[in-house]
Amino acid sequence: MASDVAPVHALWALASTRFYVIKKLRPQSVTSRIQPGSDVIVCAEMDEQWGYVGAKSRQRWLFYAYDRIRRTVVAHVFGERTLATLERLLSLLSAFEVVVWMTDGWPLYESRLKGKLHVISKRYTQRIERHNLNLRQHLARLGRKSLSFSKSVELHDKVIGHYLNIKHYQ
Repeated sequence: MASDVAPVHALWALASTRFYVIKKLRPQSVTSRIQPGSDVIVCAEMDEQWGYVGAKSRQRWLFYAYDRIRRTVVAHVFGERTLATLERLLSLLSAFEVVVWMTDGWPLYESRLKGKLHVISKRYTQRIERHNLNLRQHLARLGRKSLSFSKSVELHDKVIGHYLNIKHYQ
């Protein structure tokens, strides 16, 4: 009986250490690869990706911008699918000079990007949609039908933010 308890205790210690490390993370929301003011982003694709925390009724959205030429994420924010979350993303992107914006047909993009060169087409958002699929493949907590879902908003945002930091921001 005692031999059955030792592996369980070891797994619990490993899991609690991992949560402690993840909770200490402070992922950045903007890339450091592209210098604001000196580098120009010729084509920026913007999209949002759905996820959930605890239950599918508790939706959590990842909004982000993707540099089409450099093939890297420029900035990201988490929140509800509202204008306020989009405004937070656009405020992060205001430091960058973007020539052309490419989005899907979500009406808030069109209203917020009025007066800028803005292309609405599924054809020109293929790269960011592919990146959404890559995120779903690499991070099980973004899968639609998975047992690996996030239990807290804090861990959800930090794990996905840390992944974007490693893959795109450093």
